[in-house]
Amino acid sequence: MQKRLQNSITHNSFYDVKNQEFHKKVKEGFLTIAAENQNRIHIINADVPLYEVTEEIMKILSRYIPKL
Repeated sequence: MQKRLQNSITHNSFYDVKNQEFHKKVKEGFLTIAAENQNRIHIINADVPLYEVTEEIMKILSRYIPKL
């Protein structure tokens, strides 16, 4: 989250002003949901360069959309 905030023009969204504990609980909740739904929810590491994020998304989508 910190890198995104540093690169953002504005820093005043509802979620941006929440404390770290809030974000930790939200992340844990999403990870729990993802673990329970592995066949339809994919975790993508966004802490890598954009081209790597894009490649991972395309790889996942190619499983569902032929000839992507």
